[in-house]
Amino acid sequence: VFGPSKLPLQDALVIAQRDATRAQMKQEGKQAKPPTVEMLVQLENHLFNSNLNIILRVFAGLFFMMGIGCFRWSDVQRSENLTLTTDAIMGVSWKMKKKKTKTPWAVNRISFTSRDWGGLWIFLLNSLNLPGPDFILPKPVASFADWVACKVCSFADGLRALRVLLMAGEGALTIDEAVLF
Repeated sequence: VFGPSKLPLQDALVIAQRDATRAQMKQEGKQAKPPTVEMLVQLENHLFNSNLNIILRVFAGLFFMMGIGCFRWSDVQRSENLTLTTDAIMGVSWKMKKKKTKTPWAVNRISFTSRDWGGLWIFLLNSLNLPGPDFILPKPVASFADWVACKVCSFADGLRALRVLLMAGEGALTIDEAVLF
């Protein structure tokens, strides 16, 4: 049910959904915990879950790639030339931290559980006419049911999607746990 909430502003669910300032997001980024192997497997499972909304599935694939490739948000979100090879996904980041030039990157397309996560993720992206010309994901609407036209997904949007995914399905984190990531 959507509508006005009576949750206190300090509630973890409110904190997880707020639009934070750039300074707040930087502070949260410094305090974020690294993902566990269990979290990465959970994200992989979300990617393969055909009952899950396709937009959340592509977010799950992006976060899985970030985890196995040790990437930051902007490293992958601001990428171009995604290519699927027989054993990897390759791309070129034009906004990698402390790099003044475009930086190529690659990750294995086969996961810890021996599934072709990369092939599925690229297929799902292509089915949504993605990635964009110099970014991977556009901005989602609040419900993750569609994209906002002509807007690029921000770090805050990605963080919100990650927390929603971490609180869903088998091995789900509590709200209080999810806001730590």
